[in-house]
Amino acid sequence: NASSSKHSRLRRIILNNVKNQDDAKTKEKPTARTERSLRPITIKQAVNALMEDEDHFLVDGVAVYNVCLVGAIRCISQFDTFATILIEDGTGCIDLKIRNEPALDSKEDVLSVLKADQTHIDNRIGIHIKAIGRLKYACNKLLVAVTHIRLIEDMNEFTFQMLDAIHHHLTLIKKAPVVDKSLTLSSDILSTVKKEIKECSGKDGTHIQVICQNLSSVMDESKIIEAIEELMFEGQVYRVTNELIKTTD
Repeated sequence: NASSSKHSRLRRIILNNVKNQDDAKTKEKPTARTERSLRPITIKQAVNALMEDEDHFLVDGVAVYNVCLVGAIRCISQFDTFATILIEDGTGCIDLKIRNEPALDSKEDVLSVLKADQTHIDNRIGIHIKAIGRLKYACNKLLVAVTHIRLIEDMNEFTFQMLDAIHHHLTLIKKAPVVDKSLTLSSDILSTVKKEIKECSGKDGTHIQVICQNLSSVMDESKIIEAIEELMFEGQVYRVTNELIKTTD
């Protein structure tokens, strides 16, 4: 009996250790696999993305890492070490920043990727491209730091990309409908966040990060961002620019 009791205690200890290890794993930061995830989005979704921190953004309330966009080239600026390309997909415009280094698929500079030279680079205006990269803020401006880029030679690919972005969007909002999201946020949280936005807003509104910083001692940043999204959905808060928000009253 003593031996049986000893084995039972040992078994409980082992099971508890396994459970603790499993619980710890669920609390870990995003894994390398998560960091390599790729999400197709429209430019409007990129522009409206909420910034969690310097390197992480939320689209549809979900963290995005590598994003895939398509669009028509509207402007190209070539520099010694990098180039910027302004693209437009019908939902908005955004700058792509591309470094002239072997990180690109072609292992050549952007002009070679676009099959152009400096003299005839204007001939590339209007063509469609597909780019993969990370959303970044640089000089208070949102851009995509591109790691892969190529021409789109079949417009069916452009159409498919846009439909794929819509499919991902609808799938995510169906999993977590906005109308249900409000049930997880108390009216006190919404009121507190709205009051802070109103008090901090100048003529041009206030930066989302300022609100997060001011309320950091009261609630988690994720709750603040969730509350801002809910207030936007209800029409109580709106975007002045990509970075600034303001109350409607």
